Amino acid sequence: MKDFRIGAQLYSVRTLCQTAEGFADTMEKISAIGYKGVQVSGIGDIAPKTVRDICGENKLEIVCTHVPYKEITEDTQSSIEKHKVYGCAYPGLGSIPQEFYEEGAAGLHRFIEAFNKAAEEYAANGMRLLYHNHAHEFQRMGGKLALDILMENITEKAQFEIDTHWVQVGGRDPARFLREKRSADVIHFKDLLGGLSNNSVIATVGKGNLDWDGIIAACRDTRVKWAMVEQDNAVDEADPIGCLAYAFEFLMKKGCLA
Repeated sequence: MKDFRIGAQLYSVRTLCQTAEGFADTMEKISAIGYKGVQVSGIGDIAPKTVRDICGENKLEIVCTHVPYKEITEDTQSSIEKHKVYGCAYPGLGSIPQEFYEEGAAGLHRFIEAFNKAAEEYAANGMRLLYHNHAHEFQRMGGKLALDILMENITEKAQFEIDTHWVQVGGRDPARFLREKRSADVIHFKDLLGGLSNNSVIATVGKGNLDWDGIIAACRDTRVKWAMVEQDNAVDEADPIGCLAYAFEFLMKKGCLA
């Protein structure tokens, strides 16, 4: 059993990070909460060195990112250089483009070929390319889960950034899933509630219904190093920073490490 650390996914506060000034103010607040690591995602057009300098001033490690598919596959070397500036070892893909599903399993294999090629280039530069899942990977193609096709064929030089919320929406238990599937250095902590229309709703971590004791235990029993707190809809709340603060305090009470 080992410990892992808690970081903040900046997509949760993306509307506050569209300018260098807003980014600096937000990083100061995130650091004050107690976070020591962030995932750069959804921010504005801010120079990588400025992002790195602001994070450094606030003693925040840039653990990972989410960047567009075309950056990963068509502008790989520039992306690698950007991540070197960040000091970041885990560039990540936020979502597979929908176009690949239109061809079924053949489309997935076309995606995998391009993704694997990029992953090899990142790996040659000391980086692990991350694939972040949603619920759509849990659809069946010829009797097989799309996620299984991806996990069986994506190179082990890449990793799967498992998202606890979307695993649950996809019909699986996140804790068991983490133990059974290819565990990774970085994952997402995201909570879930039932909605009035019998739909699922993203919730602040600690205010939803996921089994956090089980998930935390599974992280400690596998290779997880960082769990990035994400709440996509926090920007629709009156206090998105407060959502990250609540999640941090909840996880610290559960014995997690900053």
